[in-house]
Formats: sequence, C-alpha cells, structure tokens
Amino acid sequence: MSHLLIFDARHLLYRAADVFSDLGVEADGEFIPTGAMYGFLNVAMTVHKRWDGIAVVAWEGTKNFRYGLYPEYKQKKEVTEADTQIRERMEIQEVHLKEMLSMLGIYQYSGIGCEADDVIGTISKRMSKKGYNAIIYSGDGDLRQLVDSQIMCVSPGFKGKDKAYTFGEVVRKDGVEPSQIPDMKALAGDTSDNIPGVRGVGPKTASKLISLYGDIEGVLRAAQESDDWPVPVRHKTAILGKANDIRLFKQLTTIKTDVQLVRIEPNRRPKEFVKKLYDYKFSSLITHLKLSALRRMAGP
Repeated sequence: MSHLLIFDARHLLYRAADVFSDLGVEADGEFIPTGAMYGFLNVAMTVHKRWDGIAVVAWEGTKNFRYGLYPEYKQKKEVTEADTQIRERMEIQEVHLKEMLSMLGIYQYSGIGCEADDVIGTISKRMSKKGYNAIIYSGDGDLRQLVDSQIMCVSPGFKGKDKAYTFGEVVRKDGVEPSQIPDMKALAGDTSDNIPGVRGVGPKTASKLISLYGDIEGVLRAAQESDDWPVPVRHKTAILGKANDIRLFKQLTTIKTDVQLVRIEPNRRPKEFVKKLYDYKFSSLITHLKLSALRRMAGP
C-alpha cells in the first residue's frame, strides 16, 4: 500500500533555525537568512530516506477560525524584539523554500480559515480513505489526535532518534486514546497555545477523567450527577464553573479534517533548483547522491 510522508513545514523551519541561525548569503546588497531552509532540506531528505513514500509539505492556512472564537489563542504575554526578528527571518525563508520545493516537484498545501494542523488533518484523513497510509513528521503533540490504524506521527528527536507514535504509543504517552486528546487538553489546558484549561486540573487528572467518562460532556454529566467522583471534590466545582469555557477549549484543540485546501502547484525545474543550491551556498547538498535523494521525495 502506498503512503504519504507529511511534513509540518513551519514547525520544522523554526526547529532548523535554532541550529543553523548564522547561515545566510548576500544578494543585491541584502542579507538573506538561509539556515532554516538548509536545515529543512537536510532533515526532509534524511527522514524521507528512512520512511520513503511521497512527500507532502503542509503550511499554515489563512485567517485561522480559532482567533475569532478566542482572541487570546496562541498569544504571547510579551513579544520581544528577538521574537519579531525570528518571525521576519522565517517569513523570508518560507517564501524561498516554497519556491525551491516547487522546483523539486513536491506537493505543498496550505488552507483557508485554518492552521497547519488542520491542513495536515485534512490531507491525512482524506488520503487514508483512498487507501494511503500517512506518516506525519512533526514535534507538535496536538497532531497525535489524528493517529489511527492508517496514520502515524513521528516526532523529531536529537541525533536522529525520532519517536514514532502509533495508536498504542499515544495511549501510553497521553493516557487517553488519540481522539480524546482534545477533551483532555480542554480540561488540562495547553500553554503552547495559550489555552488555560481548568485551574488546578493537570494532565494526569484530565486523562483520568476522560478515560473514565469518554469526553468532556461525560465528565460534565458525572460532575453533576455522580456521587462516586474519582478525584478531589474541588475539581468538580471548578469544572462545573467552567463548563462553557471547556466546550470552547475543545473547539480550539480539535483539529479539523475538512478544511478547504490551497495547493501550491509543483513545477519541476531541476536545473533551476541546483542553481538555487549554489546561490544559497548549500554546497554539502550538491552531490549526486543527495540531489537524487531530494528529487525522489516528489515521487514519480
């Protein structure tokens, strides 16, 4: 059976930027940062050699609906000058990387009214219905909710020690089934997305409640009706007092699998791709073996 290897592009760009932050070139009197692009191509090539399959790259969508529901979503309390500079460097490299991936003939998608997780969710679920297996390569733990018999998540590790999450591994890691992760995070919160959850309820308590009662609606019913409440009573009071917020938080933490995708058309131009490698001084990638490995990511 064929399979897809779906890369969470922006997540991997930011990860690579930390490692290769000093790389860049001068072009027309202007410094162009290149470290994140170089790191992404290296990682993508290495991962593809291991897992094979047709590479698909997922980018952030536009006008994420979550901000309309909850303006504080993913907002930092303080945005520093360093944060702004990093974002600007990423935006520059994102444009150039999209062009290079198009030259390789690799499929790339963004979406409308959503974020990259929803793009990945839509691609993986849609293609699994067509008989494909999907491997999602990302360190974003939210994506583990997509795992099923045909979808696996692989999280980058140090020195190539990546962690593969099958259904059973997700249960061992998170204490709940993949589809229950949004319910658990609605209760426990998610600091990376600035979702507060219920005060005093941590991941262990949340996973215990969701495992027992199935989802947040089951937890809310049990908090109202059950005398055999399995965690401290103070949590029952806190959960009932936050019922509407919890339902909202679940909307925020649930990955959509039916968003409108926007395809960035691949346009194979192998000679121009090699020229870009020279322009950006990616000399270590300009070998027969590595160029062949990069081109194989696009499939036939």
